[in-house]
Amino acid sequence: MTAELVDITVDLDADGRTAPVHNVANPDKLRAVAGGVKHI
Repeated sequence: MTAELVDITVDLDADGRTAPVHNVANPDKLRAVAGGVKHI
């Protein structure tokens, strides 16, 4: 059995609304460039 891991990153605008959603197939690459990200 093979499972694919996917991170979905959501950006918030100044009013706290969801901005465009980014679907990242390789979470390790996301972590390499995601400085200053707030995890909720």
